[in-house]
Amino acid sequence: MQIIDQRHADQALYRLYLETMGSRWPLSLERFMQTGHCHTLVATQHGRPQGFAMLDRQGRRGYLQLLAVRPAIQHQGLGTDLLQASERWLRAQGAEEIVVGQGRRYLWQGAPEESAGFFQARGYRSDETSVDMTLDLDRFVHPAWGQEQIPRGIEIRIARPEDRSRLPEAFRDDDLADWLGFYMEAIRAQEYERILLAATPDQIVGVVLVETEGLTWQGCFEGRTGGLACLGVISSHRGQGIGRALAARGTWLLQQRGMNTSYLGWTWLVDWYGALGYHVWRRFAMLVKGTG
Repeated sequence: MQIIDQRHADQALYRLYLETMGSRWPLSLERFMQTGHCHTLVATQHGRPQGFAMLDRQGRRGYLQLLAVRPAIQHQGLGTDLLQASERWLRAQGAEEIVVGQGRRYLWQGAPEESAGFFQARGYRSDETSVDMTLDLDRFVHPAWGQEQIPRGIEIRIARPEDRSRLPEAFRDDDLADWLGFYMEAIRAQEYERILLAATPDQIVGVVLVETEGLTWQGCFEGRTGGLACLGVISSHRGQGIGRALAARGTWLLQQRGMNTSYLGWTWLVDWYGALGYHVWRRFAMLVKGTG
């Protein structure tokens, strides 16, 4: 068995992905290739891929975005060999710690719970668990508190062209700064219907993306699936019900746009979203390991 630096993924690795985990995590070729564009190590035997790892690095952090081994040869040490090769590569690129999941165009925010034990047995530590959540929109009823409990003078509305220059100011808040690029991408494409705002006449105080296309795990659900993403309220306006109002209205918009399921990725707010009827779909261990 030889582990080679292939740099990018290809269709042969996509077929191996489907064989390895496609039944639980069905994924389109296009979406697979987006993640595989970062960096890929491949274990080959007689010219045929037997396993692979997708890697990324940003600053001092390295990301193990995906590790897969052909089912017929699992539990024979190849997964460990690929993990160690990945750690060496990321260390050589300057990574001081390695995170399982995440990175650019990530598939998972952490290790799916069914695979967490593999990494924990090899030195990765987990301080917390995150979840993905879903809601059956065919049964959703917009709660009255979704609008009634927010302060007077704040309007929940779809973004407009004139908001283009006002959005960056809201994202000066440290907790929201990392999300600005996602919102500006929608603005540049003039897809204002994807952005739901909480705004006063002078200021944008809360935001959420309302997505009806491009969901990574669409294949896991029947019917049409949309989702909410990057929901946040600026620090000066928190604790006033604005976030819940955005979540409620965004969920209602998904229902009005013909979605059957609403999906939330990477959250810890189980009870908070549970008040709207969301339920935990899958859990993830947030794993990290130092390279020293």
